Amino acid sequence: MQTSYSINQAAGLPGQIADSSLVKDIESYKNPAGAVKFGYCVTRGTNVGECRHPVLPAEVTDEKLVKGIVVASHEIESVNDGEVPGYAAESVVPVMRKGRIWVISATAVTEGTSLVYVRVAANGGNTLVGGLTTTSDTSFTAVLPKSKWKSSTSGAAELAVLEIDL
Repeated sequence: MQTSYSINQAAGLPGQIADSSLVKDIESYKNPAGAVKFGYCVTRGTNVGECRHPVLPAEVTDEKLVKGIVVASHEIESVNDGEVPGYAAESVVPVMRKGRIWVISATAVTEGTSLVYVRVAANGGNTLVGGLTTTSDTSFTAVLPKSKWKSSTSGAAELAVLEIDL
């Protein structure tokens, strides 16, 4: 039971569509192998019509394999406090291919100058595979094509607007 309420609402939630200023392209995929998180990048799964978080840099940089960013649903809640909710295995997942969406960046974002990287493998404390960052981490991240940050943050693990046009 919730016993306290904040009067300061967040600007958005991970995976929430940021605005209505652009034409949006959202496709649906099935995630057969495991959960995918709101606001994280997904790539082609084993079969056509499937998605999963990326495990290789080439899955992100190849525009035929990268699918986009997972769109949030208000019907799903996080079962673990402090974790980004997502779609369970065997779910139909809405994925934004074009438009603006709220995401959490693992590092501070400077609009217009920071590149968009996707984590494809855990490295030390950086374990958010499919998560977004502004920092290259050798073979553990890859640049997301046709994407740019549309807002800045003052630090790590904050919400930022990402524009994508796959």
